[in-house]
Amino acid sequence: MNRQNTAMLIVDVQTAFREVVLDFDQMVWNIDRLAQAATLFEIPVAATQQYSKGLGTTVDQLAKYSDPQLEKLSFSCREFDTLFEEWKRNGISIIVVTGIELHVCIQQTVMDLLSYGFDIYLPIDAVSGRLELDAKIAIDRMRDAGTIVTTCESAMFEWCDSAGDPCFKQISELAKQTYSKT
Repeated sequence: MNRQNTAMLIVDVQTAFREVVLDFDQMVWNIDRLAQAATLFEIPVAATQQYSKGLGTTVDQLAKYSDPQLEKLSFSCREFDTLFEEWKRNGISIIVVTGIELHVCIQQTVMDLLSYGFDIYLPIDAVSGRLELDAKIAIDRMRDAGTIVTTCESAMFEWCDSAGDPCFKQISELAKQTYSKT
């Protein structure tokens, strides 16, 4: 994975899920750090919304990555095939998938993206769901299908590649941040 062949997808991180998804705020914090790193490296970032009329909009911290045209009713993001085709035309072969819910929208999206020929990286600290067992089984299933499970920090440093990179100091600062529940 490198900055030339990667895009980042944020799936359905919406306000209605805040009270029901496990470790929601920490997940959002991690997605935000990863998206900041992606932006530093000029990696494309897109955020989808599932039925915003009923589930609310993308949370404030990630709203800048949201696009009204990426609103969906299907659980998978497969209906955004024009976005994925554009990414392929631009040399993107890897998609870092983040968001919720692991056993529904994330899993279905990942399976579809794998079938389209993309390699998928799943930063485990940037995804979540409501139920631990469903999340565990979904992660196992996606890994068995070929998804690479990683973390946000690992992905950031993989994009950076070396301490000699002009963005290294900024990536290092992002990595030094610690999550606080306040």
